[in-house]
Formats: sequence, structure tokens, C-alpha cells
Amino acid sequence: MFAPSLDRMPTATKARRLLAVGAAAAMLAVSCSSDGATPVDEETSDTLAPPPGVSIDPTEQGAPDWVGEVVNPLDVHLGECINKYSWVENDQPIDLTTKVNCDGPHDREVFFETNFPAEAGAPYPGPQLLERFANRECYREFEAFVGVPYEVSVLDLTFTVPPEPNFVDERARYRGVVCYVLSPDGEPLTGTAFQSAE
Repeated sequence: MFAPSLDRMPTATKARRLLAVGAAAAMLAVSCSSDGATPVDEETSDTLAPPPGVSIDPTEQGAPDWVGEVVNPLDVHLGECINKYSWVENDQPIDLTTKVNCDGPHDREVFFETNFPAEAGAPYPGPQLLERFANRECYREFEAFVGVPYEVSVLDLTFTVPPEPNFVDERARYRGVVCYVLSPDGEPLTGTAFQSAE
């Protein structure tokens, strides 16, 4: 079984993230070394009616009632919308991704897909280099999808990068980077963000 993809999102303000994008692009051009990972996005829990993407404390509620078709998080594509759920069961963390109609409430929408440029058999480049590549590519494509520059948008971006087991596996050779648009406050989106100018 393959590991779930690394789901990353800057947690600083947009201004800081913009500076980080520029710095990451410059560092990628100069070197393949890294000095730290982008923090994972944090999700909050709602003890009354958990929305999509929420972390659940199983001692209080157990597994959430999810909405949509359960899918492999590495198998989502441009224009598709997803919800992410996380909880703990029998001391084991559980992550679940479901595909839902973009017309209804959803956590994220795929706005761009690309592949990390590495030949078959290439060694795993490490999460930091993959995240820098993803951050640069997603930032570059954001305006074309949403209709306004990232800096003035009320929306945010996040991405997934190939996990090491999938990257090095002889059959999988997974190099996929998936870019998502989402609400920075964790609220569900309704409707597509495509050319929404939000």
C-alpha cells in the first residue's frame, strides 16, 4: 500500500507566503539543498456538526460522517473538488479524501496538475525540494484559473507532492503535483473557483 501524499500549505500571511514563494523559486534555481519544510495546514474541529476537512477527536465522536465518493488522494484531477477528513481510531491516524460535486460545499478544488521533472529511477529529491517546486508551479498558475492574482485573491492555495514510496516505486514512478484552491479560514467553498475573480 502506498503512503498518502504530503499535503502542504504555507500558514503565514499572504505577504509572507509571497516572499516565501519568491525565495523558494530563487533557491530552487540555485541549489537543490533545503533548510526546512513548509508547515502542514492545520485544521480545526467542530464538536457540533463537523464540516468537511475537520479533525475529529474519536473519544468524543468517532469517525465523521463523510460526504462524497472515497478516492485515492493521488487520483484527483483538474476541476475536481474534494473534502478531507482526519481522525484517530484505535490509536491509528485515519485520513480520508472524498470527491464531491463542486456545486456543493467542498474543502478544495484542483486548479492545476503537473509532474516533478525526474526520470524513472531518479532518487527521491526530498520533501523540501518537491514543496518548493510545487509552490512555484501552483503560484504561477493561480491567476489563470481564479482570474485574479494570488496577492489580491480572497482564496488561498495548497498542494500535494509525491510521497517517497510512490516516487521510488518501480511500477508507480509517481511524480504528480496537484494544486488546490481553498478558503484561507477553512470554511467550505461552494461552486467552482474557475474565473470567479475572488
